[in-house]
Amino acid sequence: MPQLSVWAPGKLMLMGEYAVTEPGHTGIVTAVNRGLTCRIEAASHFQLRFPGIYHGSITAPTLSGVLRQLSETPGLALAHQVLKLALRYLVEEGHGDVEPFSVIVRSDLNGANGRKLGLGSSAAFTAALLAALISYGRQAAFSWDLDPFFKLAALVYLTCQPLSSCADLAASIYGGALAYQRFDPKWIQERVSCGQSLHEMVETSWPYLKICRQRLLPAAIRVGWTGMPVSTPDMLERVARYKAAHGDNYALFLSQSEHAVQGFLQAQQPLDLFRSIGQNRAALLELGQAADLPIETPVMKSAVDMVYRLGGAGKASGAGGGDAILAWFESGDSDGKLFREWGTLGVNPIPLLPSDAGITPLL
Repeated sequence: MPQLSVWAPGKLMLMGEYAVTEPGHTGIVTAVNRGLTCRIEAASHFQLRFPGIYHGSITAPTLSGVLRQLSETPGLALAHQVLKLALRYLVEEGHGDVEPFSVIVRSDLNGANGRKLGLGSSAAFTAALLAALISYGRQAAFSWDLDPFFKLAALVYLTCQPLSSCADLAASIYGGALAYQRFDPKWIQERVSCGQSLHEMVETSWPYLKICRQRLLPAAIRVGWTGMPVSTPDMLERVARYKAAHGDNYALFLSQSEHAVQGFLQAQQPLDLFRSIGQNRAALLELGQAADLPIETPVMKSAVDMVYRLGGAGKASGAGGGDAILAWFESGDSDGKLFREWGTLGVNPIPLLPSDAGITPLL
């Protein structure tokens, strides 16, 4: 196979942050029309390049040499795990002799200055690189039932980001707007420790996992970037510590979040939608205050408060503490004033649209 490319979209987390990390609790995520492309082609030696992630290249005559370099290079743990798992999967299929290849990953999910925007670049990277590697090993274009492919990608995530809900992965793989519930990670870990094959793992049903396409009530969604990237794993670890110390209060947060998310899904008019967004924001802010977690920084709070003064509804997207904020309006008529007001705070609008497209092979 001379060359193949795979594209995976980024995501916006709309509702249910933090609660969605718990099995049985719902989050709403959507794919967006910006993403990441992985190109792979035959070469005389193995070479991996990740512009925007790592400024050099990983080059070696053997796969073992590539794996060693990836494991020793800061910032490439995810790439290391994707390659390890892809090779293991290919061996199980009888495709163990992978010919040398060159890989390059290019992303449209960072800002002009290269800083991450909170659009799920890690998930898109995982999905696109995993699909490209397995397709190359099979010497066939990417063609896969998305359910087992999602599970395979989630197994990578569990190694590198064990607290992640994997909702961002679902958006990158399935596309569209999704109501998502996380699987039971303890059940997965038990199967892994028992030595179950990857093929057995991905072909079986996972407890609690639900991924359902949704048709959301039409509304104009606007996205602003605060200019302050945040580490989602660090924020998740802080919430996990709060949960361990204050289980009853955390359970109340989960209930409040689920109520808001279900209201969002069932909304029949903008007023209902905006009410549910406000309820989710309030629950997240209460969690942040209790856990000493800056889910809304002062700049984010001011920017979201502006949205409400203009007659819309808004909240942080994702882990909070920086990155993206969301604004919903009945129409786009308030854009000019909103963007001017955001500009006074240093918040930049990001031109984004929800996308129905998930992971896609490119010609």
